Amino acid sequence: SIDKQKSSIIIHVMSHVSRNQIIGTEPAMTLNALLILSSSALRLPNLIRSNLNSVLQKPLRFKGTLYVQIWKPPVNVHCPSQVPPFWGNPSTWNTTAKTVYSLATATCPHVDVRFVLKNSRTGQIAQQALSTKKLINLVFVDHQLRSSEREIQDFVSHDVINKSSDLRVEFLKEVNLPDEEPQMEPPNVMETYDAVVLGGTFDRIHNGHKILLTESVLRCKKKLTVGVTNEEMTKSKRLNELMEPCEVRMENVLEFLEDTSPALEFRVVPISDPFGPTISEENMDAIVVSQETIKGATKINEIRSQKGFRPLVVHSIDLVGDPHKESELEEEKVSSSSQRLRILGTRLRPPLKEPSLPYIIGLTGGSCSGKSTVCEYLEDALNVPSINCDQLGHEAYKSGTVCFREIVATFGEDVLNEGKSEINRRVLGSKVFGRPEELKKLTDIVWPEIKRLTEVKISEMVAQGHTVIVLDAAVLLEAAWYDNCHEIWVAFVPRQEAVSRIQARDKLSKEDTEKRVDSQLSNQSRLSKATFAFCSLWEVEFTRKQVDKAWAEIETVIESISS
Repeated sequence: SIDKQKSSIIIHVMSHVSRNQIIGTEPAMTLNALLILSSSALRLPNLIRSNLNSVLQKPLRFKGTLYVQIWKPPVNVHCPSQVPPFWGNPSTWNTTAKTVYSLATATCPHVDVRFVLKNSRTGQIAQQALSTKKLINLVFVDHQLRSSEREIQDFVSHDVINKSSDLRVEFLKEVNLPDEEPQMEPPNVMETYDAVVLGGTFDRIHNGHKILLTESVLRCKKKLTVGVTNEEMTKSKRLNELMEPCEVRMENVLEFLEDTSPALEFRVVPISDPFGPTISEENMDAIVVSQETIKGATKINEIRSQKGFRPLVVHSIDLVGDPHKESELEEEKVSSSSQRLRILGTRLRPPLKEPSLPYIIGLTGGSCSGKSTVCEYLEDALNVPSINCDQLGHEAYKSGTVCFREIVATFGEDVLNEGKSEINRRVLGSKVFGRPEELKKLTDIVWPEIKRLTEVKISEMVAQGHTVIVLDAAVLLEAAWYDNCHEIWVAFVPRQEAVSRIQARDKLSKEDTEKRVDSQLSNQSRLSKATFAFCSLWEVEFTRKQVDKAWAEIETVIESISS
């Protein structure tokens, strides 16, 4: 039959996979894989470590998700006592999950590893079908399961639901475990509850989040509620401008839970205070927190007691240490804050258009954002020429130009100085300030002329042999000059820092400074279009390191064009 034919060819060695997909001579594609471990992994941490390392050391340029599944050995359904005693113990699964995620943090922090819990429930004798959110392209199998090749073959053929048509499977090499392999000793039987709750920001879900969510799932028998902090609660977070929107974070939490967990009722809700539904809903039994938020759980129980609600049982998990700190600004633990720091100077979005020469980088940012620092470093240290669009604006106003005549015709001769030879920009500014319609008339005249002048400058620079050019423009986005750009680089600082810097520079009142800042595009608006982002809040050397990271990426793009 066709199914048998499929089964007969499903087991392949990895050398048969497209070489370009494996070694990355083509642009990296998203590869999602499944690692199937023998049930021994529930007790042997070194078995997990060795198999995980075997997969992650392969030259895959991994860009997708790695699912880790414990294989449930076939058992006679009429003799469930054959199921190993540790199988239905949530503590065992919890300890194993922590091992998987801790190893993933140490070995491959950029890979989305997901430990599958769908087989973790007591009483589930048969191997459960695996339906994943991500399309599985590759399957790796623990060498210890070689004797179960037929069962594995059938499972992959029929029970791995979301898989590619050219799925490849590899049995990993035998793992040499120590003679005295330490076995994981689970604690006492884990307490479970009908209704469990937890909360957090869950920005760019990392392995610390996954451990928190996993323990919550394993402690829950029926309903799991997850509170996700909204934007109002994250204003004080470092680099909150780079945080995912609350809706996205909620979707990511739900997607992770549904992708890895047994059938439970999941409820993911936004919260605008540290308590969420815990102080308004009586029918909750337990809360899972991290060590740093345990005081919040104590406060929740105080409020619940005042309302006559039974207190929640509090379970605290340890924080996960981060062995990959890149700077002293980062935290010792795995955190979203550190992740956001690492995002600076890295690609956020693909180039705006197909790479070609000259390669144009549009650089923008609000007042005192550090845009000039970025531009100067590109010019002085990296020899990348720039076009200053503010200076071109002065050229656009020059006497005798078309732009000059249109401004006078539109706003009157009183915008000219006494000699009638130059535009008095202070007078012109008074005519448009606080008047959106008048300001639009002015920008409709000036911006197209500045764009024309930039195109002339670009042509001149290309003739001089330059292949990469920076367009330094405060109003790059407002004026829509980026249609000629391959990249949009955004420099920013938090709003309050911008206010402080402008006040110190221009000797303005705080009120006037805030009006000026608020009249510009917000950081979020600029960052929503950025291909790279830079924050100059700290020492200038840290800003330069961000630029170095971004420039290394651009050099790779330029090399690909040249080749």
